[in-house]
Order: sequence, then structure tokens, then C-alpha cells
Amino acid sequence: MPYSRYGIIRKHIISSHRCYILDMVLYRNYISDVAMV
Repeated sequence: MPYSRYGIIRKHIISSHRCYILDMVLYRNYISDVAMV
């Protein structure tokens, strides 16, 4: 499940508060995965 995987990664990023750009990249990849399905 891409959503579950992304949720775990995002939670980790939010807890670190240091990877905002990486978070945006992961979000774009997540949207791409959803668009593909």
C-alpha cells in the first residue's frame, strides 16, 4: 500500500522537522503513484 508506506515516512519526517524539501518530493511521488493506479 503506497499510502501506508508514505504515511510512515511522512510521520518520521514531521518528527524530525528537518526534511521539508524531501517531504515535498515524497508527496509528489505519492501523487504520481496514485495517478498511475
